Amino acid sequence: EGLVDERAVVFGGGERVARCYDRDRLVPGHAFPGPALVFQMDATTALIPGWVALVDAHGNLVMEPTNAP
Repeated sequence: EGLVDERAVVFGGGERVARCYDRDRLVPGHAFPGPALVFQMDATTALIPGWVALVDAHGNLVMEPTNAP
């Protein structure tokens, strides 16, 4: 759901593979870990390693650390 590509990116001084998502194709309930890039018409969102993103019921992209309570 929404995954369109994978690209090499640099986070914290090291190269990692980030999954790339099309924002328009993400649906409520979809969750994915960083590193990731989310592309939309007017912005690109970078999700760093150690964080997770969730699309809520309203279509918002909610990001939080994976060790959050």
